[in-house]
Amino acid sequence: MAAPSNADLGALLVAAGVIEESPTSGAEYDVLTRAIAFAVAKLKAETGWNPFEGAAGTRYFTADGYNTLFLDQGLLSLTSVTIDGTTYAVNDDFYLYPANASTDGIPYRELLFVSNISSLMNGVVIVGTWGRMATYDSSATEAILAGAAIMAGATLAGVDVPLSAVVEIVQGPVKEKYSDSSMFGTFETWSRTWATFVNNNLRVHV
Repeated sequence: MAAPSNADLGALLVAAGVIEESPTSGAEYDVLTRAIAFAVAKLKAETGWNPFEGAAGTRYFTADGYNTLFLDQGLLSLTSVTIDGTTYAVNDDFYLYPANASTDGIPYRELLFVSNISSLMNGVVIVGTWGRMATYDSSATEAILAGAAIMAGATLAGVDVPLSAVVEIVQGPVKEKYSDSSMFGTFETWSRTWATFVNNNLRVHV
């Protein structure tokens, strides 16, 4: 599932009564574009997964004489592992861990080698798909939409929005703007949706 579109965000803001009509061009449309980009970037920053949505890439590590190599980020699928130019085979020279990661819907976080390994600086080269999930699932899309709605809704309402944590935006300038309005409840709902997803997907907990 792709990240929400400007049309998705516009429809949500119309339904919430933030704007009267979903823009298709112009300055307000640009606000929606920036808000979605903001939410995607904040999702990576606040959860610690970068990338969050799966992306193919090559990463480099240094092995320091132990049999466990911590990957720092999530590995969704593996293409190859080489150490100082020598190819290592999965389930022969090393194992992916957690073993049941694919079944449990989480990424691999470690490589467990059958013996201790050492390498030159950045001599371990791992090619694969990295991220928290292969594509955004429905809950991720809902969270991105909620985060984008907070940013876009506040901006279109004339609130001076700081580039801080999403929840802080709601509890700071948005609360000042809408403290006496039912609209604040809408922003709080979006804030809870965002916070719940982020807390459930923190890299240190998954």
